[in-house]
Formats: sequence, C-alpha cells, structure tokens
Amino acid sequence: MFTLLVFMCFGGEVQKEKIEDIEHVQRCLMSELSRFGVLNLLPAVVTRVLLRKRWQELLDLLQAQKDVFTQLIKTIKNVGDGDGGVICYVDTLLKLQLPEENRKLDEGEVVALCSEFLTAGTDTTCMALEWVMANIVKYTHVQKRVVEEIKEVLGDRKDKEVKEEDLNKLPYLKDVILEEMGWDPRVWEDPMEFKPERFLSSGFEAFDIIGSKKVKMMPFGAGRRACPPYNLAMFHLEYFVAS
Repeated sequence: MFTLLVFMCFGGEVQKEKIEDIEHVQRCLMSELSRFGVLNLLPAVVTRVLLRKRWQELLDLLQAQKDVFTQLIKTIKNVGDGDGGVICYVDTLLKLQLPEENRKLDEGEVVALCSEFLTAGTDTTCMALEWVMANIVKYTHVQKRVVEEIKEVLGDRKDKEVKEEDLNKLPYLKDVILEEMGWDPRVWEDPMEFKPERFLSSGFEAFDIIGSKKVKMMPFGAGRRACPPYNLAMFHLEYFVAS
C-alpha cells in the first residue's frame, strides 16, 4: 500500500532503495511525533532553551525527510512532463500557483504536502484494513461468502489474481467493508452486530458514504468537507481485502 502511494506521489520510476528511505523517515517521524507535543505547550523561544535536545531531534528528523524528498522533487522538476509519462502528485504541486500571493509553492511546502499525502493515505487505511480483516476472521460465515463471491467472479481463468475491473463485480465485499465503518446506534439497528447484509448489496456507488443527502456514517468526513481521495481509500480497502 505504501509503495503504491509513493508511486502516486513521486511517479512510477522510484527505485526500491529510495522507497525504503522514504518509509524509514516517515516511520521515524510518526513514531517520535508524540514526544514532540510538549514543544507546543510553551512559546518556541522558551522550548528552544529548555528542551534544546528535543528540538534538535525534531529538526534532525525533518532535515532527513527533506533530504530524501528533495532529491525526488528536483528530479521530477528537471524532467518535467515532456516525456509523456503519467503525471504524479508532485507534478501538480510544482505547477500550483497561489493566487493571493502570486507565487508557486516553495520546496519546504512541497515536502510538507508530500509527507501529509503519504501519512494520511497510509495510516488511516491500514487501520481500517486491520479491522475489516479482524471481523472477517471472527465471522467465518462472512469470510466464506466473500471467498465464494471472489471465486465466482474469477471463474476458470488461469490467472487467479483479482484485477481492478473485478472489484465492481464484488458487491458483498463492498458491503463487508462498509459494515466495518458504521456503529452509531441512533442510525443502525444492532450496530454492534457484524451484518454486511444490512446494506442489501447496495455497493459503494449506491451508498452515500460522504453524507451528501443523509449522514449515516462519516469515515471520510461529510459534505463539502469530506476527504477528497475517499474513492482511493475505498479502492485500496476493496483490493487488499480481495487479494
């Protein structure tokens, strides 16, 4: 999942070693983030004196991240989009113009947005995936029905790998993923019971998951403030559960 997000962010030519470097700096930042919360309790001029060592640790981590990301960003900037390749997230950031300030994003802002892209796209989806898999393991009848549906779609073809186009033919799989997200007793009957059938195989397209008409769950926020790439998150969940 993380590798896929790296390709979306920096393009599909990123080498394995560089992906490992990106993963390392992101993991270090995420694992150490809670330790740096104390730096927000007092003005920076105070914490820089009283907590010099912690400040330096944070700056070192941010610099390590910047060093890794900047190399990739500069490569994309030098190549441009004249090679006919697929446009990645960094391409769009480099072209973005801030109308109020009449300028483009600086290097630090691009690095920060790339970090946010990778973190937001990995952490939340992985947590949701863990809960879906836990419920599938717990409720064997659900697991059996999911497997049967996948086998029916794959049929007799030699390649048993689930393809992107197969996902639209797996309505019960979509119901299982949706069932993991709704728990409000004011909306759902027996919310603590894992019953994918409650969606009546409506599928993701039919169910209003961002609450544009009626809010029944808010895994991606709701209305105009909903998470923009929620379609991508649902695709990742469906694909990795099916696989």
